[in-house]
Amino acid sequence: MQIVPFLTHYQLVYANFDFSSFSLISYRVKAALLHCKTYAFAMSKRSYHFLRKYPLQNKSNFDE
Repeated sequence: MQIVPFLTHYQLVYANFDFSSFSLISYRVKAALLHCKTYAFAMSKRSYHFLRKYPLQNKSNFDE
């Protein structure tokens, strides 16, 4: 089997790679933040549709 060294480009990418971004702790924090953002977005969409379907004020008040 012939041993082939990495090309220069791949050596630079490997040397500059940040392994800390893939730690288990940062993965859990990122997943929790994503979950919170997704939940907030879903709730804002739901309340928007709810307000469109069931307006709190009578539309005739706006026609005056």
